[in-house]
Amino acid sequence: MENSMARPAPSTLDPQELQEQLDANLKQEQWKRYRCTLVTPMYGGGVKAGEVDVAMPIRATEIGGQLRFWWRLLNRKKYPDTQELFKAERAIWGGLGDEDTLAKSKVAVMVSKQPGFKTQPSKEAKAGIKYVFGQGEVQWLSAPQKFEIRLQYPASLELEVASAFQWWANFGGLGAKTRRGFGAVQVHDVTAVSDQELQDIGCMIARAETTEDELSAWQNANNKLHQFRQMPGIARARGGERPGRSFWPEPDQLRRDFRMDDDGKHKPMHQAGNVFGRAAFGLPIIFDFRKSSEPAKTELLPAGDKERMASPLILRPCIHNGRWTATALLLPNWKEALHQPLRYKSGNGTPMPWPKDEKEQKRIASTIAPMVTNDELRGSNPLTAFMAYFAEHQSDATKVAAIKTAIIGEITLEGARLKFNRGSGTLSAEKSGQSYPVEVKEKSLEILNNLSDEAKKKVMNGDQSLRFTVNTKGRYLIKVEETK
Repeated sequence: MENSMARPAPSTLDPQELQEQLDANLKQEQWKRYRCTLVTPMYGGGVKAGEVDVAMPIRATEIGGQLRFWWRLLNRKKYPDTQELFKAERAIWGGLGDEDTLAKSKVAVMVSKQPGFKTQPSKEAKAGIKYVFGQGEVQWLSAPQKFEIRLQYPASLELEVASAFQWWANFGGLGAKTRRGFGAVQVHDVTAVSDQELQDIGCMIARAETTEDELSAWQNANNKLHQFRQMPGIARARGGERPGRSFWPEPDQLRRDFRMDDDGKHKPMHQAGNVFGRAAFGLPIIFDFRKSSEPAKTELLPAGDKERMASPLILRPCIHNGRWTATALLLPNWKEALHQPLRYKSGNGTPMPWPKDEKEQKRIASTIAPMVTNDELRGSNPLTAFMAYFAEHQSDATKVAAIKTAIIGEITLEGARLKFNRGSGTLSAEKSGQSYPVEVKEKSLEILNNLSDEAKKKVMNGDQSLRFTVNTKGRYLIKVEETK
């Protein structure tokens, strides 16, 4: 028997007609429309961690979560009591609960036009991006791609929601690892956040060189972090096939705590002592010496039951004065990150964060080469020192020349050669490809006069066959003893 209630088949649908109808409905409902461009590749963002969703690469729920974060950041001072902040946040953005306490968000988000599903392999990334990505080989949503966002909310929330959206558009992103510039978005017709506005809420901003395009600016921003934390010649000795020893103190403290120093070849020598300054850039950090005679792979975590601490540092391309610029932003909680208590995931020892005492901060900073330039501190802690380094507009060659590749602090080097420059009358020591000159010319004469007559004659005649034990402080030679 034929079903008299059956519905007739729909007529052919016109996509253009449907889009026009949707636009008309949205306009009638007073939705705000924003034209957007994804300017750097997006990592993850889908329901499954680390994967891009084929059907819906950009999810409205994620954008809502991002706006909620920036609203909270902007309103911390307005609601100094955390409970009051929570209540105000929940009233606008909603929250989970039972039938009586469930709160619906007053801000509706729609991605009305999705980008195409075009991906690129992470293995094609350059060094700085690979360093901050730190994952296996995956597919990223490629950039640039255009999409569209629409927002709807009560007129009474205009200032709060518009401000959160402005800050997200300037410094936020989509997907995972947005604090290293992945998934950065350019929202057209949204104004820049001013430096004064940044200062008012406790942020710090630094800008590097301008570039022709957004991807170059993104690359430059992450290159700076890679250089400051790991690059041979700036953050570690050059070495040979493998990079040399780090100029940061954490590896030597691990050697002390685990009592393993490559059978005496890498005895702890860093003057800073027990301090894990790079923890302030975000946790966890995995230390991997890759030798059985050195400490085993070790994971540095926040103290307590936490497994991670979000970085207070955002790196991404931003438009400044009409040009794409590598930009670094410290969020207001950056001082808290410096002093976050730490723990090893396994093993003995208590890793220490950056100290609070200002005198001790300066002492330690003076022993870490990337934090020093021309014998002056870039900053008294790793984060402000990085911001100063980030803003130094130099060529690759002068960057290396500006930061000497020695641990800043008095250390002893065995088996060094001495080189006498007849033209200037100055003396320098050379060890492992590094040169340590005297600070003033008169020091050369003092050192030479303390040598035996035979050694003094050979050095002044350019004979470098002798080896000496030398003491250096910073990048300067301060004392020489003849090897017996």
